[in-house]
Amino acid sequence: MSKNDAIWIILLIIIGLITTLPFWNAKGDDAFITFRFVKNFVDHGQLAYNLGEPSYGFTSPLWIGILSALYFIFRDMYIAAWIACFLSLIAMVVALWVLVSKVVENRTLRIISILFLLIDPWFIRWAFSGQEIVFKIFIATSLILIGSRCLENEKMQLWRYCLAGLVFVVGVLTRPEFMALLVITIFVALTIRKYKAALFILITFVIFYGAWALFCKNQFGSFYPHTILVKTSLSKNIGIADSIKQMIKWALPRYFLIIILPVIPLITISFIMVVPKKNLLRTIKAPITILIMILWVVCVTLAYFLSGTYMASMYTLIFSPFIPIFCIAILYKTKESISEKRMSNYVFATLLFALIIGFGVISLRLGSYSWLVSDRYNRGDDSRYIEYAEWINKNLPDSARIATEELGIVGWFGQRYMIDLAGIATPSLLKPGADDTLVALKPTHFTFYGKPIDKYKNFELKPIKSVQFRRIGGRYSLDYLDTCTLYEVVAILGR
Repeated sequence: MSKNDAIWIILLIIIGLITTLPFWNAKGDDAFITFRFVKNFVDHGQLAYNLGEPSYGFTSPLWIGILSALYFIFRDMYIAAWIACFLSLIAMVVALWVLVSKVVENRTLRIISILFLLIDPWFIRWAFSGQEIVFKIFIATSLILIGSRCLENEKMQLWRYCLAGLVFVVGVLTRPEFMALLVITIFVALTIRKYKAALFILITFVIFYGAWALFCKNQFGSFYPHTILVKTSLSKNIGIADSIKQMIKWALPRYFLIIILPVIPLITISFIMVVPKKNLLRTIKAPITILIMILWVVCVTLAYFLSGTYMASMYTLIFSPFIPIFCIAILYKTKESISEKRMSNYVFATLLFALIIGFGVISLRLGSYSWLVSDRYNRGDDSRYIEYAEWINKNLPDSARIATEELGIVGWFGQRYMIDLAGIATPSLLKPGADDTLVALKPTHFTFYGKPIDKYKNFELKPIKSVQFRRIGGRYSLDYLDTCTLYEVVAILGR
């Protein structure tokens, strides 16, 4: 890496810090679920949301480990989360620069391809959320680099394939979706007859990830995170029609606004000028790397659709940064028929177009979360919601057992035993007979969003505390006040 490259990497990191700065304060409910797992692990040595009840209620074991190490050192969850996100940002920019340098020679186009991500409003909003958003982009980039290196080198020692297999284990421990990237790498290896690479990567992965999966089965009663069932429709009877409706409602707006619309010009000109040429993949620079990136975007999108995953804005960041990269890489092949200067101007104009869209999204949807606009979110989410949870901590007995559909803020600030109606921390509620199981768990209180109710399933309820606040959600930010009410269980009906 040259001195000039290092300077540009530093500048891109600084740009990333500046663009994300307005949302360093914003967390959201899921981050506080992670925080409680981390605190219980560091302070009590338990991978559990509720002490004494081990639960695979975290999607990213590796992120739990990173946050735990930092929390152990600094003893402040907010500082630990900020440092973890900051280090992830540095690692992500470096990895992206290496990847883009591999597929695009022109430095201006390299810079622009990374800037597409750094001005993405949902990246800006989630980068310092305390979740593994930036870290997973770094891991995805690293896996693409390592996988393509194994497949592009004619002669590679076997131990390097084994090392690549270990890195894929790290990837899947970051996010389950990276299993798809492993399958893609193995598929491409078999297609180009790199049988040794496929075999040793796969064997190493199976041995080491298999050991982790057996540990999880023994410790948590499950080979995979409970969040997979909660965040998808795999545990629900949702038909193909409902999946399509869900995709249209949640995924397509995100795709259209941030992913497709800004790069439509890139995709269009790449298709018109390059695709008709024969043997395109062989003539562009680093064809296997490009192929893996394209398959990664396509396969994860299909996996989300088929599994009925709620395509929140944070999820698409696992693959969306690679779309402008491979579009620009393919477009760069057209330099024979279009000058590099003209091409750079064209791509730069597309970047400005994306910037305008991003600014509009932040202004109309995300802007009020920023500490630059209001101090209401300086503790991670709406202070009114946090004060509601703190009221629970101050006024309910230590023996209270609260059933809720969202664990994060109520659990972190309320500091009570929580019954997770969604099933993340209480996976028994994902099994048949959940209503009877809920009764057996003996909740003393419920907390729900929406209009007040007087009954929930077998429970007669009495409202005792209510709050209105604006939620920081993972899908789309809406400018209306949501209502959350705390109920006391008055009686169990039919008992």
